Amino acid sequence: LKTGEVVADEALARMITPEGEVIPAGLFIEAASRLQMAHRIDFEIISQTINNCVASLDHQPMAHFVNISGDFLQHPELMEQVIETAQNACACIGGETEVKPLVLEMTEREVLEDTADAYSTLKPLIDFGLRLALDDFGSGYSSYRYLLDMPFTFLKIEGALVQNMSESLRAQKIVQHIQAMASDMGLITVAEFIGDQRTADMLRD
Repeated sequence: LKTGEVVADEALARMITPEGEVIPAGLFIEAASRLQMAHRIDFEIISQTINNCVASLDHQPMAHFVNISGDFLQHPELMEQVIETAQNACACIGGETEVKPLVLEMTEREVLEDTADAYSTLKPLIDFGLRLALDDFGSGYSSYRYLLDMPFTFLKIEGALVQNMSESLRAQKIVQHIQAMASDMGLITVAEFIGDQRTADMLRD
């Protein structure tokens, strides 16, 4: 916020037709979830992002955020495949406990009710050095239980709260509360949907 330097990016799923048309995620992710195929999309995007991580090793270190679905959490066998993909992509990826640039991002809806199961599934990736981000915090699905049970590093504030900050004192207070709590817990906050300079200035303050 002080320098304006880009420190992270987020990989987003898109489909490209043979004619070159780009199809946004909103038009196929829901169908993939119903067909229980979302985990295959997640793994493909993770694999591509790992390759991007390796390609950027010579530049300024960045965090690379990737969304994962509840369906992904139902496939524990994919955890070892992710680790193997990372190791194969770069022999110098580091030791088992070194923090890696890849951040797995999930919404509170996707963690599901059993946070113990979610943590158990993700533990091999956490032990490998990947970090977790909790997305859409404050969206109405918020549960502090997730913060209690899961080792999140990043807390992403619901975009609608950010969008309303410039006009709503309540939205400002909620964001202040989330920021204060995150700071006390040692979490890094990310504000989404910043659409104007006034909102950016308020968040910076």
